[in-house]
Amino acid sequence: MATTLAISHNLFLNYQQRYDWYNGKEVELIGVSLPVWFSEGNSSEPGHEVFVKYKLLTTEDKTLIQHNKDCFYEIYMPKRPPKPYTKLPEEIWNSLTPAEQEAWYIENEPTQSITNILDIKDGGSEWLAFRQYGKVRKDKSTLNVVHFVEIKPIEQLLASIN
Repeated sequence: MATTLAISHNLFLNYQQRYDWYNGKEVELIGVSLPVWFSEGNSSEPGHEVFVKYKLLTTEDKTLIQHNKDCFYEIYMPKRPPKPYTKLPEEIWNSLTPAEQEAWYIENEPTQSITNILDIKDGGSEWLAFRQYGKVRKDKSTLNVVHFVEIKPIEQLLASIN
């Protein structure tokens, strides 16, 4: 059975950081990482939160999170979705079987971009979430690695602790 490392990343940005990132500036901040190991029916839960340095960067390609050799994470995100989302007319959607609907959604799933972190009035949703699956080879073993990333306005964090 394969060993899996699931890492949750929670980052909170102020208004200036959100808009700087959108405008192509590199943003550095401290966020929270929560790694949990799963292997042969066992897990390392409850996980321990780790404060980690993150660099937020723009790219023309797809979304990517990678662990840097200097012990911080780099998150690359396109400014605009690489593939624009096209909504299927409701009458066509309703005529599809559940299997056809699922296949259509997988093929046409909305892609993430930095636009999501803009204010609602500017066409965003003020937050961004994505996941990334990968495999790592180490000592003749293959490890599954899953990153769950959430980036939200700092105001949400502050409201939760007041």
